[in-house]
Amino acid sequence: MQRPDATYVAGFNAWLKLGRHVRKGEKGIKIMVPLARKVTNDDGEEERRVTGFGTGHVFDVNQTDGDPLPTLDVPTLEGDAGAELWEALRRFAATDGVSIKVVEPATLPPDTMGYYVPATKEIVVGAYSQRQRTKTLAHELGHYIVRVDDRAENECIAEGIAYVVCAHFGLDTGERSFPYVASWAKDKAVLKGVLATIQSASARIIDAVSTEPSNRFTER
Repeated sequence: MQRPDATYVAGFNAWLKLGRHVRKGEKGIKIMVPLARKVTNDDGEEERRVTGFGTGHVFDVNQTDGDPLPTLDVPTLEGDAGAELWEALRRFAATDGVSIKVVEPATLPPDTMGYYVPATKEIVVGAYSQRQRTKTLAHELGHYIVRVDDRAENECIAEGIAYVVCAHFGLDTGERSFPYVASWAKDKAVLKGVLATIQSASARIIDAVSTEPSNRFTER
């Protein structure tokens, strides 16, 4: 609300570490920051505990000058592979009451391949190549099955599910999935913490697709 056009924000010192500096006179975006102090717990040990909140400031990249930010290319998948898996995933979604709509990419937000709407149990997929569409459907089904509060964890889980499911049925999505996960899991602990969730959710989709009579097709 303070700066609706903000795209990438960081604190004053964080920008300096990235080789950029906040321009003189720029007004910061106010945020709430946790205030912690050392306390003694019930076991008699000292620990840091959040005791309140104060006001801090962050700045959008457009308020800074300096070195260009590092980029990570996440390509759009090309190719006609994945039609059979698409149909199998579509049937799985229908069984769970999830509807799927394919729309023109121009109607989607920038850099968006698709999205899931929890309130209506609807998955919207951009009409890209068949391989991209199938991977996107698997990703959004991941969002349907698993939902956590942390955005980075959410995206790592969904893309991890998409990669595992697609790979199980012989559809290679690594050229997009690997950099996509890397862009969200800059902290290795994020990916490490969601691996078990990815495994269990992927197994649910794979089992459903493999055992449903109308979904049986050659696995690779």
